[in-house]
Amino acid sequence: MCFGRDQLDYILDTGVWHYNTERPHRGVRMGNEVLDRSFRPIAHGDIRCKHRLGALIKSYYRGAAWDN
Repeated sequence: MCFGRDQLDYILDTGVWHYNTERPHRGVRMGNEVLDRSFRPIAHGDIRCKHRLGALIKSYYRGAAWDN
């Protein structure tokens, strides 16, 4: 439930930011210029979770990548 325009703007901005930056992009053969084809995921470190918007949006990452 939104209680005002500012709260709705925050929810939408957070969702768009997540979609454009943290969400895995797929489609190697779909003309995706964002996808780094040489990317190799980090294999070491605990898997961690970031929560946004009361855990409606979740992002998972390896602890070794961000916790230094």
